[in-house]
Amino acid sequence: MKGISYSRYGGPGVLEYGEVRDPKIGPDAVLVKVRAAAVDPVDWKCREGHLDGVLKRLSALAEQGAVSVHVAETFPLERTADAHRRSQEGRTRGKLVVTVGPSEPG
Repeated sequence: MKGISYSRYGGPGVLEYGEVRDPKIGPDAVLVKVRAAAVDPVDWKCREGHLDGVLKRLSALAEQGAVSVHVAETFPLERTADAHRRSQEGRTRGKLVVTVGPSEPG
């Protein structure tokens, strides 16, 4: 499969387009074919290495259990449209999760 990646920090010149490994798909995961994607400021900040220390610290805190994510609501895949509508309301506190396999009622 084709993809864009980088193996070192830097400007746009470090981006490499070419073959990338196929992702490993687990029993509770799906592979989504992406036709277009947006690039946000966080993307180029990661590419340039500005967030390296932040991501390492956050990863360590998550491993220690000091950071957790509040899940506001869980939706089965069949209710993805409902999850999207809820996110557009702008009143949700926490993450909205769409599950692929069996889930608890959300």
